[in-house]
Amino acid sequence: MVFQNGNFAFGVGVGVGVGVVGFTVLQSSLRKLIQTLFSKKSLEDEVSVETRVYLVGAGPGCADLITVRGLRLVREADVIVHDRLIPVDLLDKAKFGAKIINVGKAPNKVRFKQVDINRILVEEARKAARGSLIVRLKGGDPFVFGLGGDEVIALQNANISCEIVPGITSSIAVPACVGIPVTQKIIATSFTVISGHYAPGTQGAADWDNLPKRNSTLVVLMGARNVNSICSYLVESNGWSDSTPVAFIQSGTTVEEKVVTTTLAKAQHEAEKMQLKSPCVIVIGQVCSVLPRLNYRKKVNNKTSVWGNARDPL
Repeated sequence: MVFQNGNFAFGVGVGVGVGVVGFTVLQSSLRKLIQTLFSKKSLEDEVSVETRVYLVGAGPGCADLITVRGLRLVREADVIVHDRLIPVDLLDKAKFGAKIINVGKAPNKVRFKQVDINRILVEEARKAARGSLIVRLKGGDPFVFGLGGDEVIALQNANISCEIVPGITSSIAVPACVGIPVTQKIIATSFTVISGHYAPGTQGAADWDNLPKRNSTLVVLMGARNVNSICSYLVESNGWSDSTPVAFIQSGTTVEEKVVTTTLAKAQHEAEKMQLKSPCVIVIGQVCSVLPRLNYRKKVNNKTSVWGNARDPL
């Protein structure tokens, strides 16, 4: 007997000593085996053929800090809708013919409102061919000040399937890559990630009045333009010591990275001196002075950051 499908075939020899019953059982078993082998679907086939939107976290800045799954989806995507703060190198991994849409937003230079981005995602999903793969590529993690929740709601309201692929958030990774742990035994047993988009005390601001004051680390995202207000508020209205260590990490995990350590008392002067700008992670707490400063950055072709001695896995 010879079983054949495509490029795969094999034969089974049956000796004359095999009885009719034994041969029938063998034939039936082999038939089931062949059906199982050739009816097994690929990973892509097992996924529904409907168009699906993936919200993918691109990581903190360096291209090779995206997750393995995130990179695979970028390579397979038919449409990529991306933010300003993604590693540009990742777009080079898109397949030929993929549609790339830049919806990046910069401080004081808004290109798209969030409602417009939601609309673009819905429109792209609706007009895409059946089974298309759409990636919404977002810096850091989609759900850490990334407005990923708004986009999920918009897609669900439009009855469009979506899935979240977490990314490495800059709030933890950027400090870690320069040797600042957000927690450290005895020194910091908790950490708080807070938005600095609005200055303390203004409309829309985070709850700055109820932050932990002891044995804790404060990580501020989107706080570059409000750093003066933030640091003075912590000292004058929140009871933080003006000698508390502070670290400014600008463009973390990239070749443009700048790191300055200071204190709350001197933060304003140092921020002006380094011309602090977005993207920036501000770390406040004793952890800023626990470990020696680390620097793994290596410049490759004047644009790519490779960490340690590892080769670029992309």
